[in-house]
Amino acid sequence: MINKHHLVIAALVGASMVLLAKSTFIQAKAHVAEWMIANTWEERPLNGAPQKPWPWADTWVVAQITIPHLGIKQYVMQDASGESLAFGPGAVIPVSTDHYNFIAGHRDTHFSYLDKLNQGDLVQVETYQGHMQTYQIKMTQVVDTRDGPFYVDEQSSGMSLMTCWPMDSMIPGGPLRYVVSGDVYDF
Repeated sequence: MINKHHLVIAALVGASMVLLAKSTFIQAKAHVAEWMIANTWEERPLNGAPQKPWPWADTWVVAQITIPHLGIKQYVMQDASGESLAFGPGAVIPVSTDHYNFIAGHRDTHFSYLDKLNQGDLVQVETYQGHMQTYQIKMTQVVDTRDGPFYVDEQSSGMSLMTCWPMDSMIPGGPLRYVVSGDVYDF
């Protein structure tokens, strides 16, 4: 005879299995997306336009960020929309196809390391067309969006990376942004 306790336990086990399956599916989708994005980058024609990583994608890769001393390589997506930021940091102001001077990312995923960058650290950015630029970090700052918009000189040869602040906040969004800025590094 089945009693109420057995039914509750069976329901909890069933619900747990459903949640585990959904979680596993989401993780698998994320890994497949990362592989497809990386594949698009690795097989890119240097003289062609960026390609979507899958036919129905809302975004595509325009650059790669490398931070040698942290062992980080990331792909920069074509804009900073929610669709793009789900897959990587995004170019906020694409100055041209060979220079991206303002890149944003989520503090709890792709830019979770941003507060570990210090003055003097090097950041390399390679564009889809193969143009490589190295920047040296000159400044980090916290800006408050309530004080007005954060401006980046589009004519500048420098670069800024931005994410939400504080890094360990339990509440997403908020008015504070952490900005890491660098200038072109000449060896």
